[in-house]
Amino acid sequence: MHGDQEHNRAVKQTAYLWTWWQGDPLPFFAEIKGWHVETSDDVPMIAKMSNISKKSAEARFQMGHLPYLAYLDNNLVAYGWSAVREAEFGSPGIHFQLPLHNLYLYHFMTLLPWRGHGFYPRLLQEVIKRSEADYQRFWIIHQISNQASRNGIARAGFHIADSIVHVAKNGQALLPEANEDRARAGAELLGLPLLARH
Repeated sequence: MHGDQEHNRAVKQTAYLWTWWQGDPLPFFAEIKGWHVETSDDVPMIAKMSNISKKSAEARFQMGHLPYLAYLDNNLVAYGWSAVREAEFGSPGIHFQLPLHNLYLYHFMTLLPWRGHGFYPRLLQEVIKRSEADYQRFWIIHQISNQASRNGIARAGFHIADSIVHVAKNGQALLPEANEDRARAGAELLGLPLLARH
């Protein structure tokens, strides 16, 4: 028992890694009048929308990242980014390389007046539908305390692959949450060790 207590103190869950693979079902959402999703390469507008500097927005575009803007009629209601080739998460940041046919989704936000209407999972699904001809696996991370993100990601059809944990003295690692293939793929994606569950 003492050993388990020490293990629990030494390993702290911080986030979840979710994934959607080609062939997974996509939950059905009824059509909403006026809903549409666009992309843009307007750096000043994208920087302001994403609350990042123009330099950061330019760097994202240079890496091949793409913003998605969700509108209801003419009102921007949500946005998010997709990453190819390379990305990072967390603070301090963990930098990782994306294998071919893998897309990482990040920095999704529903604007405050439009929260609670299910726009987040709709936008996630829209990115999948637009990209699944070129990408087989989609990944997204949320902080463990962000229950709204968890609910939206699950509603979109994603599955938890791993818990991201902080191990005392050793930094970040993963604990498997799903079938072995997805848990292992998540570890390979992020370049983090996959721990055994006790």
